[in-house]
Amino acid sequence: MQRLSTCRLRRCLLATALVGALSAPAAPARGQAFNIDFGGPASKPADTYAAAGLPGVWNSVMGDSSMTYPLVGLDGRPTSVTLSQSGATSFLSASDPSVSGDDAALLNDALITTDPTNEVCLFIHGLQPATYEVLVYAWMPNAPSVKSRVRQDLATMTIDVGGAWTGSHVEGVTYARHILQIDSAGFLGSHSGIVPGALAANGAALNGIQIRPLVPGGPDAGGGSQPDAGPDARPAPPPDAAADGRTSGPEAGPPSGGGGPNPESGSCAVAGAGSGGWKGMAGVFFFGILLGSGPRRRTRA
Repeated sequence: MQRLSTCRLRRCLLATALVGALSAPAAPARGQAFNIDFGGPASKPADTYAAAGLPGVWNSVMGDSSMTYPLVGLDGRPTSVTLSQSGATSFLSASDPSVSGDDAALLNDALITTDPTNEVCLFIHGLQPATYEVLVYAWMPNAPSVKSRVRQDLATMTIDVGGAWTGSHVEGVTYARHILQIDSAGFLGSHSGIVPGALAANGAALNGIQIRPLVPGGPDAGGGSQPDAGPDARPAPPPDAAADGRTSGPEAGPPSGGGGPNPESGSCAVAGAGSGGWKGMAGVFFFGILLGSGPRRRTRA
């Protein structure tokens, strides 16, 4: 009789534990959050570095337009998410004296376009459907007056990024922030191009990108002290960036389904086509001097 009661008690406890596990809220999918730095593995930021987002493992991507790069999450585990790039005409490795440490590791390297009709375009596939915060770093080292126009296929707002380093990341100075809804297609298209009317030879930069799903109760990656309150603890960007002092221009195409090129900042070549694109170590390159401070700029010959 005592054995029977013990067995019943064990079954009861097991059933209670199972119900509790099934009813417990799911933990945030950190594997669907990504930190990506353009440059070699030796120059990427430390895993403890958050930039304007979350700390975690940084993917090191050279941005060869003939390559599709598998991405690891913030925990370093492989995922099914991939990244490819087109449109960059060169890769810049600089040494801006105003930045140091992990900030320098992120900002001193960049994919560059000097073609006003062609943006640096990132194509990310395989994301889980969710609301995401996307931070695009588009800061030109050694050239605080140069701005890069950032846009997203899934948004109608463009943001011009640039300015002097203040000692920390500032939205609109080193990065652009968008809140985007990723649907079942799992696609994210992010772009950096030359501001209309700007000197094309100065180019536009793309240093890196951070992507993270916004979940109620999650940490506010944008620098706020409060947790996310679903979808975010901070107000979303206004429909038109011009309303808060940033230069903006609407996209020519629809805001979803792949979007359309912004006629004010160029367009994108087909990913992997290599038409005018940065070809990584597989091409033939020369080294030049850019912006007067001795960075190395490797360009397809």
